[in-house]
Amino acid sequence: MQRAKNKEKIRQRRYEEGVRYRAKHKQQIRNRKQSYENKRRASDPMFKLKGQVRIMIRDSFRRKGFKKSDSTEKILGCSLIAFQEYLLRTWEERYGTAWNGEDCHIDHIVPLATAKTEEDIINLCHYTNLQLLTPSDNFEKGGHYERAKIY
Repeated sequence: MQRAKNKEKIRQRRYEEGVRYRAKHKQQIRNRKQSYENKRRASDPMFKLKGQVRIMIRDSFRRKGFKKSDSTEKILGCSLIAFQEYLLRTWEERYGTAWNGEDCHIDHIVPLATAKTEEDIINLCHYTNLQLLTPSDNFEKGGHYERAKIY
């Protein structure tokens, strides 16, 4: 009964204790989170892909001075699982073999450098403008538009 009367006080005190704990143990919390994410990225390819795509899209907006306001999946135009399947198909179509886990880059077919507006960036980050390339092919292509091969 006493607890019910002081519910808001208790909630406020717990919140303040949590804030103090996080401030005091900031580096330990950061290290623990980083360790967890590193292990998860190493063992879960979908977790790794999600992080890479979020960062790639966020950076695309930042470079042009805009802020990413929609979810990654909305900007891509498909779910991350469908996007992963699509990327694997682009690899197979380009190289004639299934991707075996080797190092690769997610490349914009029409380069982001051509974007002038926020709408342009959203259109260029659509999954149909992305492909999986080897690092050497991506560096060779550079910021140039490469027409997709017709199969």
